Amino acid sequence: MVLYACRICPLLYVAEGDAGRHRQDDHTYCSHGCNRYIGRTDEQIMAHYAATHTLCDLCLMYYDDEGDLHQHRIQEHYNVYCDMCKRMFIGYAQVNAHLASKKHQVKRIRCAAANLGCKATFVSLSAMIAHLEANVCVSGVTRRDVNTRIIALDPGRILVNPNRLLTNGTVEERSWVVTDEMYDANARLWVCWLCSKRMRHKEQLEQHLKGPAHAEKLFRCPGTACGKACGKEASSLSGIMQHIESQRCNAYELAMGIMQQLERKMSSFMITG
Repeated sequence: MVLYACRICPLLYVAEGDAGRHRQDDHTYCSHGCNRYIGRTDEQIMAHYAATHTLCDLCLMYYDDEGDLHQHRIQEHYNVYCDMCKRMFIGYAQVNAHLASKKHQVKRIRCAAANLGCKATFVSLSAMIAHLEANVCVSGVTRRDVNTRIIALDPGRILVNPNRLLTNGTVEERSWVVTDEMYDANARLWVCWLCSKRMRHKEQLEQHLKGPAHAEKLFRCPGTACGKACGKEASSLSGIMQHIESQRCNAYELAMGIMQQLERKMSSFMITG
């Protein structure tokens, strides 16, 4: 039997309509000590609890205080949460760009699309590339543009895995359309049919499917560890650059010249039709 949760208190109902009527009848006045009217619609009620009563808007769970919510987000949502600022972000690219801000670190690298109008600067090459791959750069540069450019800049296939390329030297671009079938009406969440990841907003699922999560692992680490090939692969250039910058293998020293060359060449990034 499917039961419908109130989402505000522990009560469960056989019918979704009963759960909705309960929220409107019993929670129009805050049940957590505010003793005031907070609205009749689900949106009004949830907005109040989210703003006032430490609701995790990803899990739809309440916590006793801000400290408990903070620890929960560090443990469960570390990839989209800045623990220093106590801020949640839509995705990894956004939190990575935030962590590369002046508030956290000193920036030295200009956006590779600076000649196309972007004035953003970053603390690392990987942070700059993640910004472009997130499809949010004001220049209009996208992850597809980045991949196309790097394939051209790496004829020796040091970072690009030739086994992932088509015979014409390009990479297969996959695309998925978010449909109504991906919405779980009972949970009120959007579900990725490839990995079952659940998200609150349709836009989040669209960004997830456009990103590198389910893309071909086009890039590889050129380094070695203990005399063996590192073997690290990533579906995004920023991902493999983060690995190299972490110095977990000897790729950092091996790739320094390549990275500097890429940085110089990327600084003259041009979109071609």
